Amino acid sequence: FVDLRQAISHANLPPLFLNTSSDDFIEAESLQLAMLLSRAGKPFELHDWKVGKGECLGHVFPICLTYLPQSERTLDLIRDYAFACL
Repeated sequence: FVDLRQAISHANLPPLFLNTSSDDFIEAESLQLAMLLSRAGKPFELHDWKVGKGECLGHVFPICLTYLPQSERTLDLIRDYAFACL
């Protein structure tokens, strides 16, 4: 078991882009990571997509479901965040 608080506080992390959805099987872990990054004052951006009834945004949807508008928007957000961090 790894204590993420220790790892985050001792690691020289680059700015992180976190993306998840209410349909993602690791949404809770992504939100926990965001909380720990925030408390440690580390640079990050979080996007947590809410899934409507009958919709599906599972894990890694921007890569596996590239035809979805949410995927296109996420890839744009990643690009914009990366350029902003230069």
